[in-house]
Amino acid sequence: MHRKSWWLGFPFILGVVLMLLNISYVQAGGEPLSGSGPRELNLQIHKGGCYTCHVDSNLTGSFEDGDTISLSVDSLEFQQSIHGRNNLICEDCHQETIQIPHRESSQINCPTCHIEDVATKPFDFSFLQIELPYSNRREMTLALNNNCLPCHEDEFAMTADSIHGEILSAGNVFAPLCVDCHGSHDVSDPNQPRNKISKTCGNCHKAVFSTYQISVHSKALEDHSNLDVPTCVDCHGVHSVLGPRDLDFRNSSVMICGDCHSNPEIMEKYGISTDVLETYIEDFHGRTVNLFRIQQEGNPSNKAVCYDCHGIHNILPADNPQSQVYPKNLQYTCGRCHEDANITFPEAWLSHFSPDLESTPALYYVNTIYPLLIAGTLGSMGLYIILDARKRLAERWSKKKPKVTDTAETHLESEEHQDQNHEMDLGPEESPQV
Repeated sequence: MHRKSWWLGFPFILGVVLMLLNISYVQAGGEPLSGSGPRELNLQIHKGGCYTCHVDSNLTGSFEDGDTISLSVDSLEFQQSIHGRNNLICEDCHQETIQIPHRESSQINCPTCHIEDVATKPFDFSFLQIELPYSNRREMTLALNNNCLPCHEDEFAMTADSIHGEILSAGNVFAPLCVDCHGSHDVSDPNQPRNKISKTCGNCHKAVFSTYQISVHSKALEDHSNLDVPTCVDCHGVHSVLGPRDLDFRNSSVMICGDCHSNPEIMEKYGISTDVLETYIEDFHGRTVNLFRIQQEGNPSNKAVCYDCHGIHNILPADNPQSQVYPKNLQYTCGRCHEDANITFPEAWLSHFSPDLESTPALYYVNTIYPLLIAGTLGSMGLYIILDARKRLAERWSKKKPKVTDTAETHLESEEHQDQNHEMDLGPEESPQV
């Protein structure tokens, strides 16, 4: 009889508990359940309702494989996130868990085992272990990843077409998803601070990240917080990630490097020549690669691009003994393509500096005179062709034009010839008397 009367008063007890929880939530820094509009009121009510259970650090979920995961959410962390600052509420992302309980599943709490103590002792209703409808953690992440689509359609589409999307479509469930890069309830600006970008990529690309850390780019970023140096996304893209195996990446990599290294505003700060792109395009390697880039998309050139000589993620200053373009290392660097390269082979390389009168006078004069010589030769040939064509046309025209004097003389000769023939036909007797 006592137990039956307790259950009849349960709605009242539950209301008191929820009211106390809301007061505790306000005292902990939350906002009271009031608002200036339906959205604000729904926001506060929903947070209060979800936080009733999900602020409990003991709230866990279990997967079919026996693994468990914390279902607790740091309310302050969420409020400081991009979503929290924009007043998103839980149901904006978790449409499948609006109803309470969220689904028919086994849920363990105090009354499950201590039914007799419920009426006489206080207990924590939110101390739960819930069976989740997923076989493992990754299956849950894959399912929740689609919740980003309604708000981020463009980013979702670009990711699907990227190398990450291709890997995922090929069946690799561990390809990066939204939450792998941006987090879940703690979503923050992905480039604040800027070195966060490379660290995020480094969670999966550990070997590449280790190599990048010793590069001149990473050193400037980590040691001096330099915003001019590139991070992963500056070369590979953000959501439309391109990798070195992409057909167009090799040819287009020249322009990726050139965007920064031909920028006077950036290069002037570090005393680096901005002629690197132009001098590269003018040599044999650059002309060939640029031709492939413009006219043969999807057909990577086999000629050297920037990273073949300078390195990929291990780029170092040219005066660093470990650099691939350090003078003593050039024979090996060139030899990877030019197998017959000897010790003097690299001496023919002018680096990215244009010939000048002081350092290379002979080559300077050749480069100066050669264009004039070519222009003079081609100009002379062109003038000769024009004059010759003019002469030939004049001769042809003169042959086609009839001569008046020649025609008159021919006519007179014809008349005399006819008179002579007439006299011969008449004979001596019939010839006219003069």
